[in-house]
Amino acid sequence: MLQLSRAIGEQIQKDISPLVGNKNEKRLDTLAENAASKIFQNSGLSMIVVSEESGVTRYGNNPQYICQLDPLDGTYNAANGIPAYSFSIAFSRFKENPTLEDIEFAFIKNLVNGAEFKAYKRKNRKRDNKDIINQVNNSRITFGTYCAYLYGSDLEKLSPLLKKFRRIRSLGCISLELCFVANNIYDGLIDLRGSVRNVDIAAGKLLIEEAGGKITRTNGATLDVGIEKINNLSFIASGNQNMHDKLITILDERK
Repeated sequence: MLQLSRAIGEQIQKDISPLVGNKNEKRLDTLAENAASKIFQNSGLSMIVVSEESGVTRYGNNPQYICQLDPLDGTYNAANGIPAYSFSIAFSRFKENPTLEDIEFAFIKNLVNGAEFKAYKRKNRKRDNKDIINQVNNSRITFGTYCAYLYGSDLEKLSPLLKKFRRIRSLGCISLELCFVANNIYDGLIDLRGSVRNVDIAAGKLLIEEAGGKITRTNGATLDVGIEKINNLSFIASGNQNMHDKLITILDERK
Protein backbone atom coordinates (compact mmCIF):
# COMPACT_ATOMS: atom_id res chain seq x y z
CA MET A 1 0.00 0.00 0.00
CA LEU A 2 2.96 2.31 0.39
CA GLN A 3 3.51 2.58 -3.36
CA LEU A 4 -0.17 3.32 -3.98
CA SER A 5 -0.32 5.89 -1.17
CA ARG A 6 2.83 7.62 -2.33
CA ALA A 7 1.57 7.79 -5.94
CA ILE A 8 -1.71 9.38 -4.84
CA GLY A 9 0.07 11.90 -2.62
CA GLU A 10 2.47 12.90 -5.39
CA GLN A 11 -0.35 13.36 -7.90
CA ILE A 12 -2.45 15.43 -5.53
CA GLN A 13 0.50 17.66 -4.72
CA LYS A 14 1.18 18.16 -8.42
CA ASP A 15 -2.44 18.88 -9.33
CA ILE A 16 -3.27 21.35 -6.57
CA SER A 17 0.01 23.29 -6.53
CA PRO A 18 -0.95 25.74 -9.33
CA LEU A 19 -4.14 26.69 -7.46
CA VAL A 20 -2.81 27.11 -3.93
CA GLY A 21 -3.79 30.57 -2.70
CA ASN A 22 -6.55 31.05 -5.27
CA LYS A 23 -9.38 31.17 -2.65
CA ASN A 24 -11.27 28.35 -4.40
CA GLU A 25 -11.72 25.61 -1.79
CA LYS A 26 -14.22 23.60 -3.84
CA ARG A 27 -11.90 23.43 -6.86
CA LEU A 28 -8.98 22.27 -4.73
CA ASP A 29 -11.07 19.54 -3.09
CA THR A 30 -12.32 18.37 -6.49
CA LEU A 31 -8.81 18.21 -7.93
CA ALA A 32 -7.50 16.22 -4.96
CA GLU A 33 -10.45 13.81 -5.00
CA ASN A 34 -10.19 13.24 -8.76
CA ALA A 35 -6.47 12.56 -8.56
CA ALA A 36 -7.02 9.88 -5.92
CA SER A 37 -9.99 8.34 -7.74
CA LYS A 38 -8.11 7.98 -11.01
CA ILE A 39 -5.23 6.15 -9.34
CA PHE A 40 -7.59 3.84 -7.44
CA GLN A 41 -9.35 2.97 -10.71
CA ASN A 42 -6.07 2.19 -12.46
CA SER A 43 -4.57 0.23 -9.56
CA GLY A 44 -6.56 -2.95 -10.25
CA LEU A 45 -7.13 -3.39 -6.50
CA SER A 46 -10.54 -4.22 -5.07
CA MET A 47 -11.44 -2.05 -2.09
CA ILE A 48 -13.99 0.20 -0.47
CA VAL A 49 -12.83 3.81 -0.17
CA VAL A 50 -14.44 6.08 2.41
CA SER A 51 -13.54 9.66 1.54
CA GLU A 52 -14.24 12.97 3.21
CA GLU A 53 -15.22 14.47 -0.13
CA SER A 54 -17.11 11.75 -2.02
CA GLY A 55 -18.34 9.40 0.68
CA VAL A 56 -18.22 5.64 0.01
CA THR A 57 -16.91 4.33 -3.33
CA ARG A 58 -16.45 0.68 -4.25
CA TYR A 59 -13.65 -0.40 -6.59
CA GLY A 60 -13.79 -3.96 -7.94
CA ASN A 61 -16.19 -6.76 -7.04
CA ASN A 62 -14.57 -8.48 -4.07
CA PRO A 63 -13.02 -5.86 -1.79
CA GLN A 64 -9.83 -6.84 0.00
CA TYR A 65 -9.33 -3.56 1.84
CA ILE A 66 -11.20 -0.66 3.37
CA CYS A 67 -9.53 2.69 2.87
CA GLN A 68 -10.01 5.85 4.93
CA LEU A 69 -9.12 8.83 2.72
CA ASP A 70 -8.79 12.55 3.22
CA PRO A 71 -7.33 13.72 -0.10
CA LEU A 72 -6.81 17.29 1.11
CA ASP A 73 -6.83 18.03 4.82
CA GLY A 74 -6.63 21.76 5.45
CA THR A 75 -8.44 22.91 2.31
CA TYR A 76 -9.03 26.39 3.72
CA ASN A 77 -5.31 26.73 4.37
CA ALA A 78 -4.39 25.66 0.84
CA ALA A 79 -6.97 27.99 -0.70
CA ASN A 80 -5.63 30.94 1.27
CA GLY A 81 -1.93 30.18 0.93
CA ILE A 82 -1.48 29.14 4.58
CA PRO A 83 1.32 26.50 4.58
CA ALA A 84 -0.43 23.75 6.54
CA TYR A 85 -2.28 21.14 4.44
CA SER A 86 -1.79 17.44 3.86
CA PHE A 87 -2.93 14.17 2.29
CA SER A 88 -4.00 11.35 4.60
CA ILE A 89 -4.80 7.70 3.86
CA ALA A 90 -5.18 4.54 5.95
CA PHE A 91 -6.01 0.90 5.17
CA SER A 92 -7.52 -2.05 6.98
CA ARG A 93 -8.26 -5.55 5.74
CA PHE A 94 -11.85 -6.03 4.59
CA LYS A 95 -13.98 -7.56 7.35
CA GLU A 96 -17.38 -7.20 8.93
CA ASN A 97 -17.89 -4.14 11.11
CA PRO A 98 -14.32 -2.78 10.90
CA THR A 99 -13.29 0.08 13.20
CA LEU A 100 -10.38 2.46 13.57
CA GLU A 101 -8.75 -0.23 15.71
CA ASP A 102 -8.38 -2.40 12.58
CA ILE A 103 -6.22 0.06 10.63
CA GLU A 104 -2.98 -1.67 9.57
CA PHE A 105 -1.20 0.90 7.43
CA ALA A 106 -1.14 4.70 7.58
CA PHE A 107 0.40 7.34 5.34
CA ILE A 108 0.33 11.12 5.66
CA LYS A 109 2.08 13.54 3.33
CA ASN A 110 2.76 17.17 4.10
CA LEU A 111 1.76 18.74 0.80
CA VAL A 112 3.74 21.90 1.53
CA ASN A 113 7.24 20.46 2.03
CA GLY A 114 6.72 16.87 0.82
CA ALA A 115 7.53 15.20 4.16
CA GLU A 116 6.06 11.69 4.46
CA PHE A 117 4.90 9.95 7.63
CA LYS A 118 3.98 6.26 7.59
CA ALA A 119 3.28 3.46 10.01
CA TYR A 120 2.53 -0.27 9.95
CA LYS A 121 0.56 -1.77 12.80
CA ARG A 122 2.83 -3.31 15.46
CA LYS A 123 5.95 -2.54 13.44
CA ASN A 124 7.35 0.97 13.42
CA ARG A 125 6.83 4.54 12.41
CA LYS A 126 8.86 6.38 9.81
CA ARG A 127 9.37 9.88 8.52
CA ASP A 128 11.04 10.14 5.14
CA ASN A 129 12.20 6.49 5.40
CA LYS A 130 13.94 7.03 8.76
CA ASP A 131 12.74 5.33 11.93
CA ILE A 132 11.61 7.77 14.58
CA ILE A 133 11.52 6.46 18.12
CA ASN A 134 9.39 8.40 20.58
CA GLN A 135 11.91 9.90 22.99
CA VAL A 136 9.35 11.03 25.58
CA ASN A 137 9.83 9.40 28.99
CA ASN A 138 6.53 7.69 29.79
CA SER A 139 6.68 9.05 33.33
CA ARG A 140 7.00 12.64 32.13
CA ILE A 141 3.96 14.90 32.44
CA THR A 142 4.26 18.22 30.67
CA PHE A 143 1.77 20.87 29.63
CA GLY A 144 4.02 22.48 27.05
CA THR A 145 2.60 22.77 23.54
CA TYR A 146 -0.89 21.51 22.79
CA CYS A 147 -3.27 21.64 19.88
CA ALA A 148 -6.84 22.34 20.99
CA TYR A 149 -10.10 22.48 19.04
CA LEU A 150 -12.80 23.62 21.45
CA TYR A 151 -15.56 25.20 19.35
CA GLY A 152 -18.90 24.77 21.10
CA SER A 153 -17.29 23.76 24.41
CA ASP A 154 -17.87 25.43 27.77
CA LEU A 155 -14.62 27.38 28.00
CA GLU A 156 -15.30 28.39 31.59
CA LYS A 157 -15.33 24.75 32.65
CA LEU A 158 -12.22 24.11 30.55
CA SER A 159 -10.26 27.03 32.00
CA PRO A 160 -8.46 24.90 34.67
CA LEU A 161 -7.08 22.76 31.86
CA LEU A 162 -6.27 25.58 29.45
CA LYS A 163 -4.39 27.49 32.13
CA LYS A 164 -1.97 24.56 32.43
CA PHE A 165 -0.94 24.74 28.78
CA ARG A 166 2.10 26.85 28.09
CA ARG A 167 1.30 27.13 24.38
CA ILE A 168 -1.80 26.33 22.30
CA ARG A 169 -1.64 25.87 18.54
CA SER A 170 -4.44 25.11 16.06
CA LEU A 171 -3.38 24.89 12.42
CA GLY A 172 -6.61 23.64 10.85
CA CYS A 173 -5.00 20.42 9.61
CA ILE A 174 -5.73 17.58 12.04
CA SER A 175 -3.80 14.82 10.23
CA LEU A 176 -0.62 16.89 10.18
CA GLU A 177 -1.05 17.92 13.79
CA LEU A 178 -1.39 14.28 14.82
CA CYS A 179 1.98 13.73 13.14
CA PHE A 180 3.33 16.49 15.38
CA VAL A 181 2.13 14.56 18.46
CA ALA A 182 3.77 11.39 17.14
CA ASN A 183 7.02 13.31 16.61
CA ASN A 184 7.02 15.09 20.00
CA ILE A 185 6.49 18.52 18.45
CA TYR A 186 3.15 18.74 20.27
CA ASP A 187 2.70 17.21 23.71
CA GLY A 188 -0.89 16.40 22.82
CA LEU A 189 -4.06 17.29 20.95
CA ILE A 190 -7.60 17.79 22.22
CA ASP A 191 -10.64 17.98 19.94
CA LEU A 192 -13.94 18.37 21.81
CA ARG A 193 -16.09 19.59 18.91
CA GLY A 194 -17.68 16.24 18.15
CA SER A 195 -17.39 17.03 14.45
CA VAL A 196 -13.99 15.63 13.48
CA ARG A 197 -14.42 12.67 11.10
CA ASN A 198 -12.92 9.21 11.26
CA VAL A 199 -11.17 9.84 7.92
CA ASP A 200 -9.43 12.86 9.49
CA ILE A 201 -7.70 10.81 12.19
CA ALA A 202 -7.49 7.22 10.87
CA ALA A 203 -3.88 7.50 9.70
CA GLY A 204 -2.71 9.78 12.51
CA LYS A 205 -4.11 7.42 15.14
CA LEU A 206 -1.90 4.57 13.99
CA LEU A 207 1.14 6.87 13.75
CA ILE A 208 0.70 7.98 17.35
CA GLU A 209 0.14 4.47 18.68
CA GLU A 210 3.15 3.03 16.88
CA ALA A 211 5.22 5.88 18.32
CA GLY A 212 4.22 4.91 21.86
CA GLY A 213 1.54 7.57 22.35
CA LYS A 214 -2.16 7.31 23.16
CA ILE A 215 -5.29 8.41 21.34
CA THR A 216 -8.76 7.70 22.74
CA ARG A 217 -12.19 9.12 23.31
CA THR A 218 -12.24 12.00 25.78
CA ASN A 219 -13.14 9.62 28.63
CA GLY A 220 -10.28 7.26 27.79
CA ALA A 221 -12.41 4.69 25.99
CA THR A 222 -11.11 2.95 22.88
CA LEU A 223 -11.71 4.67 19.55
CA ASP A 224 -13.66 1.73 18.16
CA VAL A 225 -15.43 3.94 15.63
CA GLY A 226 -16.72 2.26 12.47
CA ILE A 227 -14.88 2.97 9.22
CA GLU A 228 -17.35 1.73 6.58
CA LYS A 229 -18.88 5.21 6.41
CA ILE A 230 -18.18 8.72 7.70
CA ASN A 231 -18.53 8.97 11.48
CA ASN A 232 -17.95 11.98 13.74
CA LEU A 233 -16.25 11.97 17.12
CA SER A 234 -14.31 13.82 19.81
CA PHE A 235 -10.91 12.60 20.98
CA ILE A 236 -7.70 13.33 22.83
CA ALA A 237 -4.15 12.33 21.91
CA SER A 238 -0.97 12.39 24.00
CA GLY A 239 2.70 11.52 23.68
CA ASN A 240 2.62 9.01 26.54
CA GLN A 241 0.26 7.08 28.81
CA ASN A 242 0.86 9.09 32.00
CA MET A 243 0.22 12.37 30.23
CA HIS A 244 -2.93 10.91 28.72
CA ASP A 245 -4.23 9.73 32.09
CA LYS A 246 -3.65 13.18 33.54
CA LEU A 247 -5.59 14.85 30.74
CA ILE A 248 -8.53 12.49 31.19
CA THR A 249 -8.61 13.22 34.93
CA ILE A 250 -8.68 16.98 34.33
CA LEU A 251 -11.37 16.67 31.65
CA ASP A 252 -13.49 14.56 34.02
CA GLU A 253 -13.22 17.23 36.68
CA ARG A 254 -14.89 19.80 34.41
CA LYS A 255 -18.16 17.83 34.24
